[in-house]
Amino acid sequence: MKKIYIIVLMTVASLLTFSCQQKIQTADPGTGSFRTISVSAASPEVKSLLDPSADIVYVYTFSESKEFLGIFSPAMSDGYTFTYNIPDDTYLMVFTNMADSDVMEVTSENNPLVFKPLTLTEQDMVIAREYAVSIPDDGSPMQIHLERIASKVTVDLVLKSSYGTDLDLYDFIQYAGVAFPGVYEYYYLSNYWFLRYSGTSVSQSVMGMLVSESTTRYNICNDVSILPSYDASSGAVMELTVIDKAGYSTTLSATLNYPLEANKRYRLEVSLRPVDTGFGFTVEDIVTEDIIINLN
Repeated sequence: MKKIYIIVLMTVASLLTFSCQQKIQTADPGTGSFRTISVSAASPEVKSLLDPSADIVYVYTFSESKEFLGIFSPAMSDGYTFTYNIPDDTYLMVFTNMADSDVMEVTSENNPLVFKPLTLTEQDMVIAREYAVSIPDDGSPMQIHLERIASKVTVDLVLKSSYGTDLDLYDFIQYAGVAFPGVYEYYYLSNYWFLRYSGTSVSQSVMGMLVSESTTRYNICNDVSILPSYDASSGAVMELTVIDKAGYSTTLSATLNYPLEANKRYRLEVSLRPVDTGFGFTVEDIVTEDIIINLN
């Protein structure tokens, strides 16, 4: 009997801290008028598995006429509070740990800001939107509430004999990869200042590595960021592609009984079995667990 075990792992709420960083690009602090703002990044909505103190949170600034004014990182940090120098005519601020190298498009005719990871990454992707009118007049820190926009997916592959014993994958396959059809393409700031997922359903693929040595467990990917399922009412689909030692490629598909969601971790253990025509697997069991991650 062929198996695929899916374990859904959710983190507890945590506070974010940020190390001191310098302003990075786009606007020259020597030109125009700038103001200093104080921001508190205590964000219980964020469920991050990374070290928050090693992450940079950038602020993308826009004028009321939707002109892109620049990207800035914290000029200084003090505990959970950090400061930015932003243009005086800033109307909207988008805070995120995604740098411009991760942004598909900064400005366009229809959407001021589009976030699309250029490569699948182990980095958590968090975003918050705030209007400049939210900045306290007395100089006290403004509260931002960062939210994680992607699910995190780990896929391990094991090979089982007809008796259920583990087989050496090196003897049977040279490569394996996975794809998740039916997920959102990107996350964007609309012309009406709303943050939302795109309405396009695409497939996100994760490349594996060549099986170069003896092993009974093959990690295809580890905590990669996958945007949520386009259709939240149906189960997510996972496609597994296996290339055997002879170079023959087989693509298998399985439908889970739940969609991929933001702020959740999915650990998929795929149990593969050789058959006369190549390989095969079916969904036999799903195990759900809650875990606690202490990031303090």
